[in-house]
Amino acid sequence: MNSLTHGCRSAKTVLPDEDPAEFDFTVQSWMDSYKPQDPTTATLVFETARAQWVFQRNQHRLDEIESRLPADAWHWSDSHQKLYQNFSRYKTTAERTFYRAFHSLEAHCGRLASRAARAEKAQLEIARIQMEWLKKKAEKAAADRCARQWVQVYANAQGECITSCAPTNEQLAERAAAAKSPPQFVTRFVSFLNGVPPAYQWACPNDVQRFDPTTGLQAFVFSDWLEQVAAEKALATGHLAPFAISLLDDSD
Repeated sequence: MNSLTHGCRSAKTVLPDEDPAEFDFTVQSWMDSYKPQDPTTATLVFETARAQWVFQRNQHRLDEIESRLPADAWHWSDSHQKLYQNFSRYKTTAERTFYRAFHSLEAHCGRLASRAARAEKAQLEIARIQMEWLKKKAEKAAADRCARQWVQVYANAQGECITSCAPTNEQLAERAAAAKSPPQFVTRFVSFLNGVPPAYQWACPNDVQRFDPTTGLQAFVFSDWLEQVAAEKALATGHLAPFAISLLDDSD
């Protein structure tokens, strides 16, 4: 998602006297800087790049106009002043649009970073809990705090990609609702029986993981797991969806 095709949108954004290659370079530079991993972030990055492009265009036009006006502003006519004021407003409006887009992008990325930090904290806490279990042989105590979900991803006889969860999201949610207190964490152990299929290309598998059986892991605090399940249900693909922490270990 870091490298996008901008041709269609370039045609609508780049004027005849502007260089489409420069526009594409501007957009790609923003993409390379933020490396969006989901469509929402990619859209915000593109809108910020486009706003910068329009801002620079209006700044350039204002500079051109000023360069052609009399050097001494006291010699400006009313039409000179009106022309300069109009293009100053255009530049100011474009500048404000750029900063609004940039602040929206930064706020969105900040929310993703916060969620990633919570997920990382969940993983660290899970590791600590599991170490306590190993030391004290108290498996039940660990299970009460950390629910587990085993996921298998495979191709059926028709070659279709199937994602199967045990327990299912509904079963796990029902158990949590019926318990005296819900689990604090949920860990998904994901097995790709035939390698990582196209439906999971968002996990960015390497060449080995793409074709050979491999495993992945998702760790959540319970509230984030509920949000994740709702997001996956809304997508209606029958598969898992990206989360803040990478699903696969790319160290292979």
